[in-house]
Amino acid sequence: PAEELFKKPFFELVARALRPGGVVCTQAESIWLHMHIIEDIVKNCRQIFKGSVNYAWTTVPTYP
Repeated sequence: PAEELFKKPFFELVARALRPGGVVCTQAESIWLHMHIIEDIVKNCRQIFKGSVNYAWTTVPTYP
């Protein structure tokens, strides 16, 4: 079900809902396992959001 949140149509809907000067922040997959998904997200966002699009990552320890 969450797969739709990584696709271009979702980000097009977000862009339509976003106010001028608004900010979008999204959680994606693991940089170590799913780089192809991250590359697609960044590519789509750069096409849709003509302003500044950057990628950043961090780790959050959630499992012992």
